[in-house]
Order: sequence, then structure tokens, then C-alpha cells
Amino acid sequence: MAVSVGGYVSGSRAGGEHEAATLTLRVPADRFDEALERLHAMDGEVRVEATNEEDVTSSIVDLEARIRNLEASEAQYRVLVRRAEKVDEILKVQSRLDQVRGEIEQLNAQLKQVSGLAALSTLTVTLLPAERPVEDAAEGWDPGATLGTAVAALVSAGQAVADVAIWLG
Repeated sequence: MAVSVGGYVSGSRAGGEHEAATLTLRVPADRFDEALERLHAMDGEVRVEATNEEDVTSSIVDLEARIRNLEASEAQYRVLVRRAEKVDEILKVQSRLDQVRGEIEQLNAQLKQVSGLAALSTLTVTLLPAERPVEDAAEGWDPGATLGTAVAALVSAGQAVADVAIWLG
């Protein structure tokens, strides 16, 4: 169901055949309601559902601003590298330029991660398997074993009657 709406299962915990299963689904935010409807239409009982909303807009704006500032610094350091005349000046500016470039890459990775959070919603649900009283009752029944037990009981009873008749006789 999660894959069919463009999402995926990001975590799961399941017990045996007749036990509850807990799933954490990541679904596109614009298809969240559809996923929820389809979840409720599934065979089984939805015991618990939890949704989590996190506004990441301010984080995205902050990261973008920090990246722009670092890119401006990077441009200034590139100018300084071209103007530097001594080797030690070039090495110092280049070192700082490498550091700024690393920070930009790190912030871009964070931005990508946070943007992914904005695009996907998290839905955690605990499902119970559908009740199957007839199947569950029939599951442990073995008519052949019941017949064998009944015949054995009749033979034992017959033997007991025969033993009593012998003792009385």
C-alpha cells in the first residue's frame, strides 16, 4: 500500500500470525489522506495510528541563508587566493577556502535531508489480524485423532466390562 502511493515502509515490528504488527510508513505529503483511507480499508483492525507533523519551513530557510552566506565567503576567498603573492598567504586562504567549501557541502546535505522530510509524511500504525473464528476453531481439530481416541476408549471400556465379568464369574 505504501509503495502504491509513492512511499515506503521505513520500519516494522511484527509478531506471529495472530499477533499485532507495527509499521512506520513514509508517504508523499500530498497523498497522505489517500494512504490513510487505504489503510483503514485493509483487512484487519487498525488498533493504533499516530501521525507526526513537523514544520521544516524555517529550517529550510535557515539552511538556504547559511549556504548563500558561505557561498559569498567562498567567492571572496577565491578573489583573495588570486591576489595573494606569498606561498604562506596562498596556503592560509586555500585552507580557509577548503573549510568553507566543506561547510557548504555539509549544509547542502542537511538541506536535502530536511527537504525530504517536507516531501514525506510519517504514519505509524499498529494492525491486528482479522478475526477468523471458524478457521481458528477448525485449525486445531483433527477428526481422525478424535475417532482414534473414541475407539480406544470403547475398547478400554469393553475390556473393563470383560474384566468385571471374569471376576464375578
